[in-house]
This record gives sequence, C-alpha cells and structure tokens, in this order.
Amino acid sequence: MPKSLDWIAGKLGYEVKRTNSHVQFFRKPRRGFDAGATGDIFADWTTTNRTLNEDLRSSLKKMRARSRDLAQNNDYMKKFLRMTRVNIIGPQGVHLQMKIQDSKGTLDNLANQLVESAWKHWGRMPNCTVTGDQTWLDLQKMVVETIARDGEVLIQRVRGFDNEFKYALMPLEADHLPEDLNKDLSNGHKIRMGVELDKWNRPVAYHLTGQHPGDGATLSVRNDVVRVPADQIIHLFVKERPGQVRGVPWAHSSMTRLQMIGGYEEAELVGARSSASKMGFFESEGGPGDYKGDGVDAAGNIISEFSPGTMEELPPGVTFKAFNPGNPSANFKDFLKTMLRGVASGLNVSYNTLGSDLEGVNFSSIRSGVLEERECWKDTQAWIIDHLHRVVFEEWLTMALTFQPTIPMPGTNAGLPFRLPLRKFNKFNAAHWQARGWAWVDPMKDVQANILAVEKGFKSVSDVVAEQGRDLEDVLTQKKADQALAEQMGVPLALATEPEPNSPAKEAKENDDDED
Repeated sequence: MPKSLDWIAGKLGYEVKRTNSHVQFFRKPRRGFDAGATGDIFADWTTTNRTLNEDLRSSLKKMRARSRDLAQNNDYMKKFLRMTRVNIIGPQGVHLQMKIQDSKGTLDNLANQLVESAWKHWGRMPNCTVTGDQTWLDLQKMVVETIARDGEVLIQRVRGFDNEFKYALMPLEADHLPEDLNKDLSNGHKIRMGVELDKWNRPVAYHLTGQHPGDGATLSVRNDVVRVPADQIIHLFVKERPGQVRGVPWAHSSMTRLQMIGGYEEAELVGARSSASKMGFFESEGGPGDYKGDGVDAAGNIISEFSPGTMEELPPGVTFKAFNPGNPSANFKDFLKTMLRGVASGLNVSYNTLGSDLEGVNFSSIRSGVLEERECWKDTQAWIIDHLHRVVFEEWLTMALTFQPTIPMPGTNAGLPFRLPLRKFNKFNAAHWQARGWAWVDPMKDVQANILAVEKGFKSVSDVVAEQGRDLEDVLTQKKADQALAEQMGVPLALATEPEPNSPAKEAKENDDDED
C-alpha cells in the first residue's frame, strides 16, 4: 500500500504498522464515547444542540405539508394512517364503562346506566361537534389520523353551545397556530409558535388565526390573530422533549425514504414500460427531409414519442442507437424491501403489515411481529385516553349535570334544574375506558394459556376480557341474557368448557398437542 494513504488512514482514526511482508491497521486508542469523536468521517454529523422548538420553528410547516402530500399520494403512508385509525380507535371506538358506586361500595347500576346512556346520546349527530355532521366516533378517528399525519391537532371546547348538553367540540387544524409568531411579552409571558407560555412554560393561551391560512378563498381577506385562553383549547400532540410546544408528524424520520421510494417506483415503472415498447426505425435514402418528430423541447431538441407497435422513418443523416432500459432491475424487489423495513421501523409498525408482504414468514415470526406492534398501539391508546377522552368526559359531565338536567340522577326531580355539588362530581366521575382489543393470534393456544393463567392466579377474568377490548360486566350481562332467551325459547344452550369426546374440536386440540 502506498505510504501516501497513511494520511487517509490517520484521518479515519487508524494508525498503520508496516513490516516487510504486510501492512496492519490499528484503531488509535482514545477515551470517551465513539459517538462524540471528531474527524473527517464525522464531518457531516451535527454537534450543535438546539431546543426542539427551534428546530420546529424553521421546518414544521414544510414537514406538515410534505406529510400531507404523502398522505394523498403515497400508498404506504395511506396504509399507515389507516392502520392508526383502525388499531388505536377501532370500529367501535374507545368504550365508556361507568363504575359509580353507592355508599356500600357496590356498583350503582342505575346511575351507571343513566350516565352511559346520556354520553352515548351526546356522541350522536348533531350534538358532538359544532358543525353537527360528526359523531364522537367520527371525531376520534379524525383526531388520531390528524395527529399521525400533522403531528398535532387543536380542539376548541365550546361551553354553553346550543344543544341540550350545552357542550360541543370544534376541531381545528394546526395551521391556525402561526409558527412565525414568536415574541416575549411585557408581563413575563412568551409566545412560541403561536402558543403563549407563562414563566413555568405552561400554556396560558393560544393565538389562532380566524381563517385557515391555506384557504385560497381567504387570501385577500385580513386574517387577524385571536387570543384564546388555554382552558378553551385541547392541544393534542406527543411530547418528546421537555419544553416542546408543538407536535411533530409521526412519519418525520421516514418521510425522506417514502418520497424516494415513490420516485424510484415511478422510474422503474417508466423504464419497464419503455422496455416493453421497443420501436423500429426506417432510414430513408432520399434527399434531405424536414424531420420534425413530435415536437421540440426548450433547447430545440427534437422529441420523438414512442408506443407499442409504432414504426417511424428517420431523415437522412440521422441514425438510431438502440435503447433497452431492462426494467425492472433484478435488485428492485430486494431494494424496495430494505427501504420499507426502514420506513416501518420509523413508524413503529411491522414491515409485513405495512408492505402487505407475507412472503417468507412463518407463524412464529409473524406472531412476534404482530405482538410487538400491538404493544405500540396499546401505548398510544393509553395516551389518547388520558389526553382526550378523560378531558372531554369530565368537562361534558360537569356541563351536562350543572346547566341542564339531561342526566336525572336518583333522588332528583328530572323536571327541575339540577346543580351538582363538587363532592358528588367526584362520585360520578368514575369513568373506565376500554380501548379496542384484538383477536388471538393462535386461538387454541392463547385460550388455553389464559385459562391456565386465571387458574394459577396470574390473571383475572377481567384482564382476559379486557385484552379483547370488552368489559366483564357487559360479557356477564350478555351471557345472562343469552341464558334467559334460551330458557324462554326452550332451546338448551351448550356452554361446555371442554370439547366433547371424539368431536372435531377435541381432535384439533389433540393434533395441536401432538405437534408441540
């Protein structure tokens, strides 16, 4: 190896030892962390520390626009957003199960039924939103998808709204918060990207534009900023760093790959179509001709379009050089799979689900991926319940019971206004939220495992039922109703816990045990 390369090795953190027969490279000894090392190899790796707010101030608007573009035009991004809506909220939404207790500590079934019924009624159109065109389930799905796509969403609480509950919600896109509104106020507060903070960095107000800045119809109209107190706004975003005031699109680390994947697929598609549309040419031996092709580009070059089965005559002096793109390339499949795996990791979903690719998987691998992905969904479910469902329910309960007798509690006159004391509010504010669950990956093995866990005391029956996204009280109530209906109809209802001898279920269980 030439000695001139010793300098390059030194820049890369190596030292060279030469003998008569060979050359050896050794890592230079150093203390500290490799991630804190310097040198040419790390020259493009930033060493500047800034607050996340400062990073967002300059790039949030662009990231949000690009995320929305991917949501409209990229198949994988659309799949991810659909996955968030389906797995976090589900077809039935996050279910309310009241656990109000009486003075003896037992469930107050009447009070629970009244609150649940009123909540369900408010969640129908037109009560839930100010526009009257969404249910509570519709709003939950839209909110989750908006947070995933834009990184954040605003919901304005409208107290005293003209409905029987005196309460409604108005969702707003994050564009109403101007990212360029940043200043310090004379009262010690500060505004960061439209959010007014006190000395503890607690939001005290939101400075919102009256019209959506992206609405072309309002570009010629003055868009004044209105200060809205923080207790009227629910600002939903996942806080990743202390002091963060705005949300980041969930696909921010995967957006570059997704965009490049789209461009690469388009290039391969065009190349494949070109390869399948090979043309033939006839060269004329006549005099000079006026060859015009199909037009010219901006530089004056002749453009000749091609399509399958087309033959074209060339003018004298013009020769044809064969063009055979050979697309799609042999590496297309493997490259696309590698890129999508990186995207899936950034989105916290399994590659097989995002890419709709079950090729080469076995039961153990797909089970492991599905279970890991579900844990991520459960984590987000718990977050959305704490920051949306509990907040909305507590304020709804206060408004419904204080200003309008929509929930006639036991011992009250439903025809008279009913004002709820604070001590009673704490009693009635006993909401239990049950997010959607999932079917077992391997029903036979999972059911048997749960039976064993309950028998050994590692789980309760409520835990098993909750994993399926249901509530034990509802299950027992339905089971009792099934038994009563069966007795009324005179039809025996088989509820055996073990399969009958020689039954298909028994044989399937035995075969499954043999495989183990």
